[in-house]
Amino acid sequence: MGEGDEGALERAEGFFKKVLGRIGASVDEKLAPTDARLPAHEVGALAAAIEATIEAKIRPDSRGVRRLSPDHFEVLLTYEHNAKLSEADRGQLARELAATAYEYIVNHRYETLARVYVEVGCDIFSRGTHVEASFSPAPGATSEGAVREVRPVAAGEVKAPKSAESDFQLVGPGGKPVVRVQLQPGGDPLTVGRAAGNRLLIDHDSVSKFHATVALTRDNRLVVADLDSTNGTFVNDERTPLRGPRVVAPGDTIVFGEVPYEIQKL
Repeated sequence: MGEGDEGALERAEGFFKKVLGRIGASVDEKLAPTDARLPAHEVGALAAAIEATIEAKIRPDSRGVRRLSPDHFEVLLTYEHNAKLSEADRGQLARELAATAYEYIVNHRYETLARVYVEVGCDIFSRGTHVEASFSPAPGATSEGAVREVRPVAAGEVKAPKSAESDFQLVGPGGKPVVRVQLQPGGDPLTVGRAAGNRLLIDHDSVSKFHATVALTRDNRLVVADLDSTNGTFVNDERTPLRGPRVVAPGDTIVFGEVPYEIQKL
């Protein structure tokens, strides 16, 4: 076994442990009450991240005064952080962070185009929790429109998937084999490799035992990621192997080592 395969095997084992952990966490939520909130210092760090994001995103209002704040915030947890929380915990966290954002905006005499709104979600491809912010359009205007002279209202919500499962098929060399898969936004990825247990099993010497993953992000982007395979993963005619998650689309061809598969939407 080569060093690349050994490293990929370790990462794949870690991935499958995470999947089992997700299943276990789901069962625990149903069988027993939970108080597994994030520690206070982690909540505090998220609150500080929202405040820093507000300051970084402040815009001039219609009168040229720099006081227009973003109103919509997405707090994207890592898989590890998200797995610690029940649905109720995530809802409570969203409300706490919305209250934090609201208080910060009001205390600094900033304005918003809509009520302050915080969503808590999970980015399975991120190595660290991060905050994204955006501006809502004013009624009858674009996002660059005038500020409404109203006080923000705090709200919070757990980020839910935007759609149900999507069906794809991956078509191998010469039209065979044809592998059909269902992917759910933010759900478990399709695992690709030479070892038994992968959802897409490719018996070829150029393919590592655990080679790559294909997944739908929570906003319905199809993403391929290499698992540090020995011979690399490529998209279409590119000869530079992937060095991180890559967005692909139906019609693209993903080459695992030397084996191409075309993505088709069903």
